[in-house]
Amino acid sequence: MMIKLFLSLAFVLLTLSGSAQKILVRGLARDTTRGRNPVTVVVNDTVNKFARAARRQLDAPGLGEAQREALLRQFRALAADTAYVVRTDKQGRFRIRARKTDSLYFSSYHSLPARYPVAELRRRRAVDIHLQPQPCEPYVTCQDTAGAEYAFIGRKISLERTEHPYYCPEAGRPFLSMDGRYAARYQLLAQLAGRFPRDTMAFTAYDHYGSPAFGRHEQVLLFVQDYCGRLIHQKYQYYPVYRTADGRWAAPYQWLDHHDPELAPPIQPRPMAFAAPVVIDVAGAAPEYVLQHYPAPYYRVENGRATAVYGNYVDELLENRRRLRGPRRAKNARLEAQSQQLLQRLNTPKN
Repeated sequence: MMIKLFLSLAFVLLTLSGSAQKILVRGLARDTTRGRNPVTVVVNDTVNKFARAARRQLDAPGLGEAQREALLRQFRALAADTAYVVRTDKQGRFRIRARKTDSLYFSSYHSLPARYPVAELRRRRAVDIHLQPQPCEPYVTCQDTAGAEYAFIGRKISLERTEHPYYCPEAGRPFLSMDGRYAARYQLLAQLAGRFPRDTMAFTAYDHYGSPAFGRHEQVLLFVQDYCGRLIHQKYQYYPVYRTADGRWAAPYQWLDHHDPELAPPIQPRPMAFAAPVVIDVAGAAPEYVLQHYPAPYYRVENGRATAVYGNYVDELLENRRRLRGPRRAKNARLEAQSQQLLQRLNTPKN
């Protein structure tokens, strides 16, 4: 797995770099903020191409923590490598080396990206790139708090990061989000609550920490709600599920459901015979993390692998969620209020 992983990503870099002689391209690149936001210049969209290839690997089931960290280190190193990417200075100046057959990609925050072949830029007497502003749309708050809710066991068809809509600034302050936005499409294997009219569902997920963790699992119990016609995943709410020996769906012991003093006691896990062993690679994880998230007797940890031996059936998971939902909503509301207060302070102009 590790060899295949790095060979595939190395191939991406190899196809993007080549060995032809490079020439110096320099000039100006600006957006409508007149230098407040730097413009990023990338050879052949290298960073995004690598990120897309790496994201497919990060979402692959069974990827260990050590492999994830190695991927992220590679990406950070590439994003800082001036052989592939540079940013303009305060005057909008840039310089980068590229082949005549390459293209340069120019981008800036809330500006429309632009692509220029190096051969075309070389023919200009002076390189002066002006990015056009991205059109904004008004932000409309959804007042519907009683939209349809769905709980289902699903299998991933696709999960891709997407840009947030560019909402128009209010009172001169920009709209900020601290979460990544992801477009998900899942096959519905079993509907447990709500009746969705199709066998696949497209919805949006938001995550503060990167690609949603539910995307790493082959089958998951997910919770989605309709907000004013938009299907939104209920943030961080999911269970990885597996078939049991008697053909039912169940999830292995979930540490988070059992270690929040503000939440009601959940149904305790029971010894579980899964149809196939449920094994998590923990070879690269800290011992404290393994002890906390994969404790005995719920898991058997040997040779860097945690095997689930306890779990809950899906009806018990739904009952646990019903018990936890009210207190967890109240807790999340407090955290959201604190977050909004922080954003307001960040967005308030200083005198």
